[in-house]
Amino acid sequence: FDFISAAALVSMSVFSPQSLSNTSWAMACVEILDKPLFAAMSARALRPRTAFRPHEVANTVWAYAKLSYLDFPLFNALASQA
Repeated sequence: FDFISAAALVSMSVFSPQSLSNTSWAMACVEILDKPLFAAMSARALRPRTAFRPHEVANTVWAYAKLSYLDFPLFNALASQA
């Protein structure tokens, strides 16, 4: 999974909300917390004009909670979009 994380980090600047949601969900399903990857996904999600659809919000928040990666600024931003 190191290769997947490395590839995701390189292309993070073009990740869509769906890509962020899918990546966080997949990592949670295999129970791998890559803190640098999750920090980068959080930063990307918090950028202006990053609008999540309801299922993307749900999947992202579930993944972070499943891995006990608490990012309250991200959670607050996503809650305002739900």
